[in-house]
Amino acid sequence: MTARPERICSRDHRVFAPEFMSTEQLDSLLIGVTVDGKEIVLDPGEKMAPFQVLKWSHAGAGGVAFGADGKIEIVVTPLQTNTENTSIRVGSLNVSAQGEISGTLKIGFAGQQALQLRQLALESNAQAVEHRVNELLASQVPDGIDAHVEHFANLDNPEKQLVAIVPVKGTLAVHTGKRLILPRLFFESKESVPFPAEASRTLPVDMHYAAQDQEQITYVFPAGFTLEGTPEDKKLAWEDNAVYQLRSKVTPTSITSARVLARGFTMLDAKDYGELRNFYQKVAAADQQQIVLTAAQSGGN
Repeated sequence: MTARPERICSRDHRVFAPEFMSTEQLDSLLIGVTVDGKEIVLDPGEKMAPFQVLKWSHAGAGGVAFGADGKIEIVVTPLQTNTENTSIRVGSLNVSAQGEISGTLKIGFAGQQALQLRQLALESNAQAVEHRVNELLASQVPDGIDAHVEHFANLDNPEKQLVAIVPVKGTLAVHTGKRLILPRLFFESKESVPFPAEASRTLPVDMHYAAQDQEQITYVFPAGFTLEGTPEDKKLAWEDNAVYQLRSKVTPTSITSARVLARGFTMLDAKDYGELRNFYQKVAAADQQQIVLTAAQSGGN
């Protein structure tokens, strides 16, 4: 193995401009290691970063390094894929005949979110991480739901997925006579289009890193209730930039909705902003679907 230092310009500070010929741009140091003829870039100064994981601002960043001939060459560090930065939310929630829910969810973080949370634990403590995740949950779960982190798994082990265990309880369904109306997706009831309308845009969109969100939540029906109608599956694709898929599996006593939103790009040209907003408008609309549970008729009616 051979190794070389690579001095780069962090993307959270500025965009590397080689024509300026100023080393003041180069604020971070990475290590390029050649193994079997292929170079991999490491971020040894980023505590809690697993092997080959770069902090988002160090990925897709320009800089300089010495080539094999001893001459300085321009380098650009590799971007990350969406599968490297994944959040996963899974669990089962019991629905009562009054529309209340109870259960436990597991929320997993891999990649950049896990790195940021682990570094927050180092800079402060585990309680600060708990507070950060609880704030995230408050912005996502429906009103009337109590969802707070009970504990974390693997907070101090960057080689494993960081998992938050979250007990959930509260009133979720709207009760209308013999019907219960619930949001099909538990975490998206407050969702809105994240990109405002703009008549014109001149700057590119920087999403920091490609990412993927996965969700699989099961509603267990109360005794005597059945699903009214079968929810429609949905799939949206925006060229090679992003894909959305929503599917449900129905049994006589439950419904499990599985959602995946994968975004493959990190930077996007300003001219494509309208298509970006249009795609996320369609995603937000698909996420707002509802399901209806109906109580069985009593034998005397």
